[in-house]
Amino acid sequence: MEKMQPYVLLAGLLASTSAHAQKTPDLVADEVVVTASRFEEKSSDQPVNVQIINAPQIRESGARTLPELLSQQAGIYTRDSSGNPNRQIDMRGFGITGDQNSLILVDGQRISENELASANLTGIPLSSIERIEIVRGSGGAVLYGAGATGGTINIITKGPRSGERQAYARAEAGNYGTSAFAVGGTLAGERVGLAIDADQFDSDNYRDNNEVTQKNLSVGAHYFGDRGPVALKFAHSEQELRFPGARTEAQLNTDRRGTATPNDFGSLDSDRVLLTTTQSYQFGQVGVDITHRERHNLAGFDTGTIDTHGRVTGVSPHVKLPFHLFGRSNALVFGLDWEDWDYDSKSVFPAFFFVSNTVSAQENRAAYFKDTLDLTDRTTLSIGGREQRSETTSEEVGGFNPEQVQNKTLHAYDVALRQALTEQLGIYARGGRSFRLANVDDNRSLPALLEPQTSNDQEVGIDFGTARTNLRAAVYRMRLNNEIMFLPADVSPPVGSNTNLPPTERKGFELDFNFALAESLSLRTNYTMTIAKFREGNFAGLDISGNKVPLVPRHRANASLTWQPVLHATITGKVSYIGEQYFDNDQSNTFGRKIPDYTVTDLMGSYDFGNWRLGATVYNLFNEKYFTYGIATGSSFSAYPAAERGFLVRVEYRFGT
Repeated sequence: MEKMQPYVLLAGLLASTSAHAQKTPDLVADEVVVTASRFEEKSSDQPVNVQIINAPQIRESGARTLPELLSQQAGIYTRDSSGNPNRQIDMRGFGITGDQNSLILVDGQRISENELASANLTGIPLSSIERIEIVRGSGGAVLYGAGATGGTINIITKGPRSGERQAYARAEAGNYGTSAFAVGGTLAGERVGLAIDADQFDSDNYRDNNEVTQKNLSVGAHYFGDRGPVALKFAHSEQELRFPGARTEAQLNTDRRGTATPNDFGSLDSDRVLLTTTQSYQFGQVGVDITHRERHNLAGFDTGTIDTHGRVTGVSPHVKLPFHLFGRSNALVFGLDWEDWDYDSKSVFPAFFFVSNTVSAQENRAAYFKDTLDLTDRTTLSIGGREQRSETTSEEVGGFNPEQVQNKTLHAYDVALRQALTEQLGIYARGGRSFRLANVDDNRSLPALLEPQTSNDQEVGIDFGTARTNLRAAVYRMRLNNEIMFLPADVSPPVGSNTNLPPTERKGFELDFNFALAESLSLRTNYTMTIAKFREGNFAGLDISGNKVPLVPRHRANASLTWQPVLHATITGKVSYIGEQYFDNDQSNTFGRKIPDYTVTDLMGSYDFGNWRLGATVYNLFNEKYFTYGIATGSSFSAYPAAERGFLVRVEYRFGT
């Protein structure tokens, strides 16, 4: 077991010895969620716990980006493997393929890419978010399909409310040449409303040749009908980014901020449109989502360029039928999903006389259902299933690989049972099956397209909530077949390749415990233990049975202490501990070293007076030198060093009703 820092252990001791708390903004017992059914429902009606992060919590978190906010949650790890602010999201320990096993949605529509690229989370203004819903494990696979094995994160953006009129403006500045500006507001009458959020972020960042400019615009128009709202939402984002490249082990000691790639750069433009409505009738509710998303990514290097375009169109009608069965309340949800995705990427590297144009497409058709039944006043059962037919085509134009076609019929299911022991305490158990389709980069240059990955999962947990205390604990196991991953040359000679792995397993424990120590003092803690390993298998004559999957820290913990010394003033200290983990490419577990554990502490404060808010944050207070990603290369390694101590100050003005 890795050595944990003393103040992390102290936070755990406090969590274990305190019993009661005053209600804080974090401890909302019965918020509305949509992720678990595609219709708005109370969180208490769900048999399995759904974590909610609401707008006030986001505002108080001090987070600069969505990945930074998510990294503070149990069971979610983020890593920097490129210098991109869109960090990899890894739920429940998938390592380098975390992005492909963590499903990211915006307003119920996926933004997880069908390629080896992270979801564009920095393209979503934090001020435009109403709430974030987190479902850990494969519970989202029935309703949303592929890529939900580790969990599902649904980001619900704000919309105007009837009669609402308000606006805000915010400015931020910090070291490393950092500045940010944001404006937005809502204007609504009795029937029609409009919401707009826009922001821009500029920073030189910690590393040389890692400058970034991020511009975002989000617009939502709503019609408040008698039977339900109709919403049209549009989002546009632009990112200009320089790539610093990895540092060798020697460079980390002599020049950790430097770069060996001073000319590398990238740009990312994306647009997202959603037309959505839910209409209520006597028999139930009918909803439909129509979405379209486009993405253009350009990357430039000394030796050449990669120019990529992606487009997705989807239609999702769904119905909710509440009724009584044997005198008990019952709610049946069923729906259809249609999604059409196409992709083309042109790589030109004149120095190597290399030109390649990869063209790929995927069409998904799915039908699903989910039925939630109150067996007794305290017992809730949920059963769901999904059948999805996917046709994938892939071709590398120019003779590298001819067109290949794969047709697959895939299934997911989920069964969950919750028993309320008291009004505050409940236990639950769930089992399910999920799947993941190989993306275009997984299949690149392979003689045959990879088989879909499947996972069979079990989870048991307990939840406890009052106006003063909130607790969630869960134990889970996932047994995977055909897991999709890249294997390096030492385990897949001669040059390494993407492949379907022998059977693998994930299991672990998650704990969230939030409470108040006093009238003006509250503590939030969480702890995650994750074990990711190969169940069996042999590569290049090496038996890897029992080996650990790289880039999965076994232990992680977060603690934050919030103090209100005077009215309208808040001071928060946050501590995050990440345990050691195997380097990328070390599936054989023979490299002999691990990515070191690290502890990062942030300190932030804010003060409200009238319509104004002033705030300041010191990041990495104790100047920890660490990295979240490293890759073994022969007898040494390369890594992306994280930033040392930094600060940010902000001023915000809000007005309206």
